[in-house]
Amino acid sequence: MRTYTEQWTLIDFACADDEVERLGDQLAAALAAGPWYADYAVANARHVVFAGRRFVIRLGDQNQNDQVRAYAESVGVPTAQLDWPT
Repeated sequence: MRTYTEQWTLIDFACADDEVERLGDQLAAALAAGPWYADYAVANARHVVFAGRRFVIRLGDQNQNDQVRAYAESVGVPTAQLDWPT
């Protein structure tokens, strides 16, 4: 089993409102497979992006949030790191 150090990286970025979907697609294409993700908020939604896959969670939608958390755990993201605001 591959192990990873417990290290966080924060990269702050911004884009125009009409580029939000494109940003998510570009992040999904750029991220290497592994136990990590990128997330960002726009209006009433949280976007959570993994290698090759992106999700949009409407704020307050616990069902969507649970589905994304389950996916994150399936790719090895530690439970303690699944703390994006919802």
